Amino acid sequence: MINKMTEQQEKAIQYIDSPLLIVAGPGTGKTRVLIEKIKYLIENGFDPNRIIVSTFTIKAAEELKDRLRAQLGDKVESMQISTIHSFCHKMLQSFPEYHNFGNIFDVFGELDQFLYVNRNYWNYGLKEYANEINVEELINFYNKCTENNVDPNELIKYYEENNPSKLGLAIAKSYKIYLDSLLDPNDTKLDYALLQREFYLLLQKNPDVLKIVREMYDYILIDEYQDTNPIQDAIFKIISDPKYKITVVGDEDQSIYGFRGASINNFRTFLDRYQNAEKLELEENFRSNKEIVRCFDTFMRPNRTFKKTIFTNNPEFSKPILIIGESPEEEAENICQFIQKLVSDHSVGYEDIAILFKSVRYHSSFIIDEFDRNSIPTITIGDSSLLTKDEIKDTLIFLAYLNSYEFNDYQKKWLFDHNIFESEYLGL
Repeated sequence: MINKMTEQQEKAIQYIDSPLLIVAGPGTGKTRVLIEKIKYLIENGFDPNRIIVSTFTIKAAEELKDRLRAQLGDKVESMQISTIHSFCHKMLQSFPEYHNFGNIFDVFGELDQFLYVNRNYWNYGLKEYANEINVEELINFYNKCTENNVDPNELIKYYEENNPSKLGLAIAKSYKIYLDSLLDPNDTKLDYALLQREFYLLLQKNPDVLKIVREMYDYILIDEYQDTNPIQDAIFKIISDPKYKITVVGDEDQSIYGFRGASINNFRTFLDRYQNAEKLELEENFRSNKEIVRCFDTFMRPNRTFKKTIFTNNPEFSKPILIIGESPEEEAENICQFIQKLVSDHSVGYEDIAILFKSVRYHSSFIIDEFDRNSIPTITIGDSSLLTKDEIKDTLIFLAYLNSYEFNDYQKKWLFDHNIFESEYLGL
């Protein structure tokens, strides 16, 4: 049986008078509220084809579509429910006469971008700094510059005047070369950040296009608003102006993508930037037991801009345990000791234990290394690019030998940074 909506959920669903910020704590039913709000809009005269629903991931968009399709049927098929990247891609294709890309151009996903930069950054004036360059960090720098609409010439000027590091200046100059290579009129390639920037500039520089896009949509809903970046917020703001029929849903407690360029400032300043904006909180957690909710709320309360109290009517279960350390190494040791105690003293299997990270790629290395030292078996998901895994490097090396392929200096550095004789293939 589906739980009855709470009073706050009902208010969030039915409020459409002005811009609305829904502060949705974890487990408070925000997806259900989004679905019910879309239904409410359609039932009250809004054309489903004139509603934008922006989600953070493709998976979230598909889940929303599936759940809406079950309740609304075919009305959902032509609705704009997608990631911001997909929306920008569609819009750029819709106005080919206003930019240099035409209506067919390559779009780089994250792996495509990694492969492209990994293959080409030596040509960006960075060859002498190869030993100091981390390709993923370089890509993050490029993306943040693009998402903040940084002028590459101004960036170079800033580094020349304020940053004594030769490497820093070289990276700043490399950003301009990277952009020029992607925006080559004869072979245009747009990464996700450029998709957004180019669509924003299209709207900003072409009043007639902006007018058309504004007239295409009557309402905007944005999920995971705390994880939007500056250019994404600028896009939605310029489209929703002057009607400002917009609802954003998010929670500053759950902002985890700052390392990717997300700006929690979008969320925290929404009420100041949108005229007559209202705020509603979803505070009842339906997912967790009382101890988890109390622990979480106590921990997060001092760090919030918007005051709220997360609570639950679920029963008690067991008390959480807090494991800390004075350093990442000590924390890893303490976690390792705790797991060993669970296994030896409480009949827990390694396969029954999961460790969740804010980012596996950036924050798991100390714990994984400690597990290796203590022979704790692990399966790690999402720790790095496919191409950085030893077994992939070993495979590439073997294939190269089979085909008498000659490695260049960069490929040697990248592929031979580990001992192939310790490969699982050789079993030595």
